[in-house]
Amino acid sequence: MSDPKSEQTSPQHTNRLIQETSPYLLQHAHNPVDWHPWGDEALAQEREAAGKPFPEMVKYMDGCWHCLHPEFLRDQLTRSLDRLQQETLDVCLLHNPEYFLSDAKKRGRGSLETIRKEFSRRLRDAFAFLETQVAALEAFRAQAARQGQAVSDAVAAALSPHLPLLRAGESLSRKALWVLASTPGVSSVLLGMRHPAYVKDGMAILGWPPLQVVRPIYEAMRQVRVGRDLVAQ
Repeated sequence: MSDPKSEQTSPQHTNRLIQETSPYLLQHAHNPVDWHPWGDEALAQEREAAGKPFPEMVKYMDGCWHCLHPEFLRDQLTRSLDRLQQETLDVCLLHNPEYFLSDAKKRGRGSLETIRKEFSRRLRDAFAFLETQVAALEAFRAQAARQGQAVSDAVAAALSPHLPLLRAGESLSRKALWVLASTPGVSSVLLGMRHPAYVKDGMAILGWPPLQVVRPIYEAMRQVRVGRDLVAQ
């Protein structure tokens, strides 16, 4: 007689997690719950349940929703930047926008000409939104460049009076490296490698005689302000 416990039985329930590759998600694929992997569709459904759906959502098929509306793109851009811990993105892919065409045809959303016009309108709105984000990025970069220059100018103005006139014309990076290398107790200084020539240029300070007194320089740095902000603590 066979042991009933050893017989393989088909699961009573199977949800959409069965389509996933993650071992963690697969172990819940036969739970009697309609689990969704977290993603665009789950987010969109959560918004709909809360009474705040994304506009113009294309429900192409079960497990495949698609949206090009600026409100959705803004949400996704914000989430991507937060997840990547970045301030900007280099590329934003509008994946499979043609889903709208086949979905509109299937649902009888008008003539082919009408569908094409609506599709073009949605694409124009999407790219217009992305262009506003590019413009905002350019403004951010310009502001960051101005702020960076202001910090450099403020640090140079505080540092130069404490250095020999012989080194007055040296770059700020060389001056800063010289101060660090002259600080008692400092046995090594990290020099960021933009390119080999930059490293070679910075290494030149190893041939300079150490500064005899550096404490006043550090005290001066603590007082440097750009706007309302202290540059160094």
